[in-house]
Amino acid sequence: MGSVTLSQAASEEVLDIARDNLTRLDTLTWLKLKEHFGSYETDWIRFLTFALSEYAYYDKEEAGYWRGLCQRLGIENSPGTQNALRALIKRGIDELGLVQKPGRHVSTLWLQSGIPQRCLKHFAKLIQSLEYGWWEMAQADPVDLAILLRDTCEQRFHTFGTLMNFLKSSCSEEEDVSPISGTLLQGLARVAHELEIRGQSPEILADATQRATLLHGFALPNAFFLRSWDSLIEILRPRPQTTGVISFRQKSMVLRLDVEDSFEIQLVLPAQHLYRREWGIYTSTFCTIPEAPWEGNLALTGTGADLEIHEDVCRTVSQPAEEWVWHLKSHMGQSLLTWACPGLRDDQWCLMFDANTGERRIPGQLGLSSELILFFPEETECQYSPGIEIIDSWLPCSWFGWQGHLIHRQGSDATITLSRGEFCQMIAWDVIVQASPELQGTRLPGRQQKFIGVPTFWMPPSTQDQDFNIVVEDLTRKMTLTAANETLEIAASSDWSAVDLQRWIAKAGEYSIQVWNDSFRWRTKFAVQETFILTRTMGVFDPQVYDQHHQPRSIPIIFEERDDFELARIAIKNCWPLETIQFQLQGMEEEAVFSETASATGEIHIDMASQYGVLSGAEGYRLRCCWAGHNKTLLTFNFNQEDEFVDSPGLEEEDDASVSIPIPSKTKYWMRSSTHRPTVFLSFIRATLRQRAIEKYFKSSVEQDHVCLEPIDDKFNYQECINSLCTNLRQKLKENIYWGVG
Repeated sequence: MGSVTLSQAASEEVLDIARDNLTRLDTLTWLKLKEHFGSYETDWIRFLTFALSEYAYYDKEEAGYWRGLCQRLGIENSPGTQNALRALIKRGIDELGLVQKPGRHVSTLWLQSGIPQRCLKHFAKLIQSLEYGWWEMAQADPVDLAILLRDTCEQRFHTFGTLMNFLKSSCSEEEDVSPISGTLLQGLARVAHELEIRGQSPEILADATQRATLLHGFALPNAFFLRSWDSLIEILRPRPQTTGVISFRQKSMVLRLDVEDSFEIQLVLPAQHLYRREWGIYTSTFCTIPEAPWEGNLALTGTGADLEIHEDVCRTVSQPAEEWVWHLKSHMGQSLLTWACPGLRDDQWCLMFDANTGERRIPGQLGLSSELILFFPEETECQYSPGIEIIDSWLPCSWFGWQGHLIHRQGSDATITLSRGEFCQMIAWDVIVQASPELQGTRLPGRQQKFIGVPTFWMPPSTQDQDFNIVVEDLTRKMTLTAANETLEIAASSDWSAVDLQRWIAKAGEYSIQVWNDSFRWRTKFAVQETFILTRTMGVFDPQVYDQHHQPRSIPIIFEERDDFELARIAIKNCWPLETIQFQLQGMEEEAVFSETASATGEIHIDMASQYGVLSGAEGYRLRCCWAGHNKTLLTFNFNQEDEFVDSPGLEEEDDASVSIPIPSKTKYWMRSSTHRPTVFLSFIRATLRQRAIEKYFKSSVEQDHVCLEPIDDKFNYQECINSLCTNLRQKLKENIYWGVG
């Protein structure tokens, strides 16, 4: 509400109106307020809440908020009056949808206008005492900044009582509170940084007209506003760059799927820096998290002790639970801190993760993902509505007795149905209606947005021409790459509009991009990695093989029964990302050769059932992989020939070799199925490309009676990838696949 920015004179007029109305009541109770103004009318609630918020901003009384307010409104300051006004504020908060401090009515009113007017000089002094640069504070999380302000004020300026109360209202380790003070500091840091790089003096902000024009071109936080700049202009002068802002926030433990490496379900405790005053009593600094396990040491300070967990602490989870709890314990076994992560309740029959980031998804959050990995017990049956496509019907799970599906939402009718005997459970995969900008490119799996090469920035369709401000920042080198007041002109279109980021980004590193106008604001961070040209020492090929229960196995895996061999499912790790490896399925007298391409995480999954019937009946079989001239036997059944290890001629163990990710040339590849219609065949191709994490390398479409695959650039040769794709499709579809180059 404070963004209305009334002058003090106008605010006094609002309070006069409130006084005239409230003094008409002989006593003030919530019931009498409703009787007087109307139980079903809410405008009076909104107006009076606004009036009380204005008084909170301009309040100069030292005797307390309620006493001064009642005196200003000409009403009795009694417990009954205060209770009536608290009920009014509570209802007004709900009516207006205000940010709030739960259970604290006056604190909530303070949050509406930012720093109370009488605290602005104290706030300026507090900011001036901070030992961080403007760039570092502009990039920090507002929650961390709010905690920094509160702790610094408590340690250095404990006499700033009213400011301290406001800062405490803006942050809490236990409650979900809007970090108003942190957002305000982040915005001021951005203003100071922008003024510095433009070579402008902070005094320009003193003029309201120039200030409004200038701030319109700054990439400020969504919730940033400041009612009075007078006390803060002088402190917005250049500062030297420093290290990043240290966060002392306790970060939650989460359940996550490791899509980057092991593909195991893990509990992850994020790296964090913790401080507690009460830890200063311990004479021994040793501490441990037994459940992880993890060990560390407290760093004693003059007023307490802090603890730094330098990197994420991960532990694989082997079975479900309703909750996981980890404890930080002292050398005497006393609990210093706890982290809890919710698990699976009895009424939750599955576990879902975003296929790209590995983040857990629960019903209501599914719209955040276009692809999911769904794990469920083997006794549970899964069915999907037509709006969901199964990309992979067998994924290993690190929970014993569980299995997984990789699924893709391709329509609005997207429902997952789980069945156990006579009981079933339905989960809606809702579609996010509001389209927002996207980055698209060759993205690596993981929580952070990491791309091979510079991604393309896409703006959603619009019914009218629009202009946006844009800021692209190099977070690695602490630079703003776009020019001052740089804009994007997006024409009205029913299609998405592409923006080439290569005009600003030319190197690997971490970046942020923000676009905004008067009615819209969007920001994201991402990383760019060099196009993969990987070099490694070529030694003995050492594939890591895991069975269908995701357990590591020594090779060769020997099967006693033919059925076990033909139904075997394995995962091969330790390959290069997107590397193509050739396999030989051998009988006693014949063999078949096929190729598989590793995923972006260097894994290949093989289901021997897909090879059924490729060879005529034989008394024994073996499956071998062939890599750089080396052969390794992976699976055998009744196959007694000696498994030879063959070195490629002319290549010593210590020779270096480069493996390049195949990015296509501008050649178009034309493919046709012997039985399937082109539109159906296209869906098979896209599913296979998606399963191998290389779908974004191609533009795919149907042209006449063929499927056309067009590479996205001309840096590398993709023919080997097309060969492997056709081989895979022939085996899956049991039909002839025809392809050519055009």
